[in-house]
Amino acid sequence: MRKMEKNDDLYIGHILEAIGKIEGYLGQTSRDDFFRNNLLIDGVARELGIIGEATNCLSQSFKEEHTKIPYRPMIAMRNYLIHEYFGVDDEVVWKTCKEDLPKLKVTLSIFRSEG
Repeated sequence: MRKMEKNDDLYIGHILEAIGKIEGYLGQTSRDDFFRNNLLIDGVARELGIIGEATNCLSQSFKEEHTKIPYRPMIAMRNYLIHEYFGVDDEVVWKTCKEDLPKLKVTLSIFRSEG
């Protein structure tokens, strides 16, 4: 396994930081409370956008070596949030946070510790 490039480590750090912020924002928030809180939805959406942007900045060599990370969906989520801003489905945002981000956090933390 190649050593992670310096910029890749920086971008992985940004992704993990954004995940941490989302976890902090959501805390023990219920699904119903999430859907009623536009400020919370907006904050989470911003951090998901950061995750997508940082993912897009990862080097091609990192992406080729770490094929288990869903790069395209992560970048697509950023594009969805930016370009469909009035049509964003909050259910998609909620599910992404609750189902996808915990797995991504574990995977990236492992790569970072190996890097």
